[in-house]
Amino acid sequence: MMSNPLTFLRDFDMESPIRMFLDYDGTLADFALTPDVVTPDPDLILLLSEINSYSNIHPIILSGRKLAHLKGLLPINGLHICGTYGIEMLLPNGEMSCQGNFQKNHIKMLELEGILREQVPECEKIYIENKGAAIAIHLKDIAEDTSSIITQKIVGIICKQFKDPAYILNRNQNFIEYAPLEANKALTVSKILKDNRQEASMNIYIGDDEKDEEAMKIINAVNGISIRVSDLPIISSATYRLKNPFEVRTWLYCFLQARKNNVH
Repeated sequence: MMSNPLTFLRDFDMESPIRMFLDYDGTLADFALTPDVVTPDPDLILLLSEINSYSNIHPIILSGRKLAHLKGLLPINGLHICGTYGIEMLLPNGEMSCQGNFQKNHIKMLELEGILREQVPECEKIYIENKGAAIAIHLKDIAEDTSSIITQKIVGIICKQFKDPAYILNRNQNFIEYAPLEANKALTVSKILKDNRQEASMNIYIGDDEKDEEAMKIINAVNGISIRVSDLPIISSATYRLKNPFEVRTWLYCFLQARKNNVH
């Protein structure tokens, strides 16, 4: 993985149609205290608006946040936004699209949230993010022993009462997520590529975590450009690395400038 993605701009055909997949938290913007924090960034909105104004550049926001939050963060007409890893989509023409049975998933997540709050008293100390079609439990800043107890209780409830082959349970040290199988960035990228074969000759993906890694493999398979956001060198399938959201935005500005210079 090379550390400087600016290098490929020198040899890149800037007239080529481009599809650009962009994660949000940790990639375009620093992480918020909680996902419910929806504070639009005027500079980011201006940058993405300009990128989206080119007829042959198709930016796609692909995030684990629910769509309603992303729309609030990025109120840009004609922007393609995919929430909850692609389960909910706002298409460039303003139409909405949902993968799977959103209503069924929504009811299931409401039921799960209610049971967790009823049967796990420690839930008062954590943040439960109901995304509509998925649910995430954030354990950041919780003492390790307390976090372990909460995790065991929550995982036990999900495995016993909500075990279903149509859903997947993901967890790490500070995070638990229960979601339908369709909540998958790699599947979303594959679907978009399949449904829009003629729209782009170059695909770019920028993201910062393991869910992005799977999507990057799809992009690499079609000879695209993948960029992992990480402050330290990391084992990754990405072609390049940027250190943080500031560097991502700088790269996007340089990309735009190269595009302008090519046009003019």
